[in-house]
Amino acid sequence: IDSAGTLYALDADGTTLFSKSLGGAVTRIPPVVTSTQILALTDSGTLVAYDHGGTKKLDQPAGGTPIGPPVVGADGTIYVSSITELRALKPDGSTRWSVGRTAHGSVAIDPQSGTIYAVLDSDLYSVDPQTGQETLRFTIPGTAGDFTPLLAGDLIHVVDGTKLLAINKTSWQLDGSYSASEGLLDCIRFPKQTGRIYVHGEHVMVGLNADLSEAWKLTGLDINGSCAAFGDAPNRLYVGTLQKQLYAINLLAAP
Repeated sequence: IDSAGTLYALDADGTTLFSKSLGGAVTRIPPVVTSTQILALTDSGTLVAYDHGGTKKLDQPAGGTPIGPPVVGADGTIYVSSITELRALKPDGSTRWSVGRTAHGSVAIDPQSGTIYAVLDSDLYSVDPQTGQETLRFTIPGTAGDFTPLLAGDLIHVVDGTKLLAINKTSWQLDGSYSASEGLLDCIRFPKQTGRIYVHGEHVMVGLNADLSEAWKLTGLDINGSCAAFGDAPNRLYVGTLQKQLYAINLLAAP
């Protein structure tokens, strides 16, 4: 998606399969691709979906300014997080329910129970996927980051300014934390093949063991909010910098 709001579908060799206007600017939220559709959010909060052939399936206002990519549940429900609410949409685009709280990042969905976890008004909540009933589970002591909670086993990880917090989802007590002296932490990643958690901030990337002890750290990077991503290559993490550099990090050999 370019900043003007044009969605491009490219073949593996870079050939353009189709391009579609989303009807509004898109400056920060990446599209989400499922097995059946491509979903995108404009800066004004309109949810647009196309199938893989380029046929439009949805064009629906879905709340205020989005704060994270849409998340699709196993039943097809689409969860949209914005600065004004968390909204659940049925597959046809109609609203199932909405919660009028400021969302911080997209929701995380427990694959076993289907329970939704979301940071709302700077606190961690569990949300019933059918009704939207929210239950306060953990009060985040600092400023919540605008990034999706991460589920890893029995723990939920959230960012609290300069700290990564691990909360036990049974006892709802703080299980552990990691603090970065380099400053603000944001994006969290957890590839199951390595068993480690990866978190980064504006100038640092850290690999953490399951107990949040530090496995390795890379400093001097100028990431500034560009989330790292995993590609097809196993055990490899990619991150871009403001200097238009792309780093490929071998997670098994990282310092």
